[in-house]
Amino acid sequence: MSRAGLFWTFVFSAVGMLASPGPALAADRAATELAQGFCQARLAADETATQALLSPTLREAIKVAQDRNQVIAEAAPDEKPPFGDGIPYQRFPDRADSCVPGEPVEKASAVEVPVSYAFKDAPAAGWTDRLMLVRAGMDYLVDDILFDGPPDGGEPTSLTTILLNAFDQ
Repeated sequence: MSRAGLFWTFVFSAVGMLASPGPALAADRAATELAQGFCQARLAADETATQALLSPTLREAIKVAQDRNQVIAEAAPDEKPPFGDGIPYQRFPDRADSCVPGEPVEKASAVEVPVSYAFKDAPAAGWTDRLMLVRAGMDYLVDDILFDGPPDGGEPTSLTTILLNAFDQ
């Protein structure tokens, strides 16, 4: 092949690499799409859609907690069990007007995506949780949700920690 032919082959190859998203961009897009689906499910209070986005490990932890919760509810029907208001998929139980995913961040064994909740009538009342995503084939699933500590300076926690500790009180 001539030098000119090699040059144009190189140019077309380079343009092709720039035009197609690399693995990192595709991973960011997949993580963002999952976070958008999570936000839509939470805003709609759609338990089925939310569960479909969770890892098998997190779904099992939720099932165990729900089973234990049911035993407590049946044993004391006049008292509210630990998850009487449902599984706390977000830091606060209030149903926000909006949920917007932020930029995915690569962590050691997961991808973290912040999701910011807001209220149109009370913008200062919003908060941000962080979805911890794990790979599931070519996609991601939510493996845990990190909640910042309370405004009084308390410790941050996660959904799995809440599920495990709810019955120790």
